[in-house]
Amino acid sequence: MATLLPRDPAVVAPGAVHIPGWLNLDRQRELVTACRDWASGPVPMRHTRMPNGSQMSVQTVCLGWHWMPYRYSRTADDVDGGPVADFPSWLAELGRDAVGAAYGARDESYNPDAALINFYDASAKMGMHQDKEEKSLAPVVSLSIGDSCLFRFGNTENRNKP
Repeated sequence: MATLLPRDPAVVAPGAVHIPGWLNLDRQRELVTACRDWASGPVPMRHTRMPNGSQMSVQTVCLGWHWMPYRYSRTADDVDGGPVADFPSWLAELGRDAVGAAYGARDESYNPDAALINFYDASAKMGMHQDKEEKSLAPVVSLSIGDSCLFRFGNTENRNKP
């Protein structure tokens, strides 16, 4: 895809690859349309309540599995108990394409089964955190669409610097 400011893919840390401009505008529009549909239910987009009682500023909707702090479920037990929307096969295909773009070879055995879709309005933010309750060696694909932002990627040597 041609961009005004072309940037090459970059290895951010061992195993972590950033591929700027990977999604073309048509694919981004397709994802935004799908996200708006998913946000309306069956489990609507919500601000997650943390165990300490605080509420996250980012809004989230889940596909395949519902994320609650420190666990996943097939039902939204912290919202309305309803079943989580299915994880669509076309989104799994997109994930395989992304892994192929990052590592140079498409892996047909990669079979993602969950998506957390985060919506950040002008006041939302996400601090440094670890997603360490997930026990999987499978790749994690993160797609970012919309405004530019600073995305900090942590390391194991120094907890207070990206």
